Amino acid sequence: MWSGFRLYLITDRRLCGGSEKLLEICGQVATAVTPGFLAFQLREQEIDDRELLWLGKRLKDICRESGCQLIINRRVDLAKCVEADGVHLNRKCMPIKKVRKIFSGLIGFSTHNSAECRSAEKADFITLSPVFNPLSKESAGPALGIENFNLLIDQCNLPTFALGGVTVEKIERFNHNNIAGVALISDILTAPNPVSRIVEYQEKIGKHK
Repeated sequence: MWSGFRLYLITDRRLCGGSEKLLEICGQVATAVTPGFLAFQLREQEIDDRELLWLGKRLKDICRESGCQLIINRRVDLAKCVEADGVHLNRKCMPIKKVRKIFSGLIGFSTHNSAECRSAEKADFITLSPVFNPLSKESAGPALGIENFNLLIDQCNLPTFALGGVTVEKIERFNHNNIAGVALISDILTAPNPVSRIVEYQEKIGKHK
């Protein structure tokens, strides 16, 4: 069983009112959970490198103070610059074995089917999506559904995070012998009370250690 973080919060400043509000929410939820439970993935689109670097440094400060981890989406150079704990890749990125030669942190990989799961065998963990229809956007393809998701992770030897339409109310439906945790975006960032919501996740996921 995965011994690392259990909740993977993927950032999207557009959902919560901008970069400053995003940092405010991240700071609040980071201190509301047990150290080691939460990791942030900095994944911001349509943003210049200067602001991305600023966000990365601020998020790293939050992680140092709270015991969380910081994973940078795709940008190995930024991950090294801000001393992030890991980098998250996809099939369009540099191959995992090449990244290993220049980066010593965790490597995550985005998957959507069995072929991509196999191609990620050198990663430290994967996200598998979309399990359900995403809450914040239209899905690029059909949702896997819980049965297909559980079948795929039974075939996978890597710690797997469920992504896409996940809510705390659906946690019971997963095969917790294999799942490492859940990855979230809008269910935290758009929640009326993000702190209360993330505590709900910790309480629910904690029952399945």
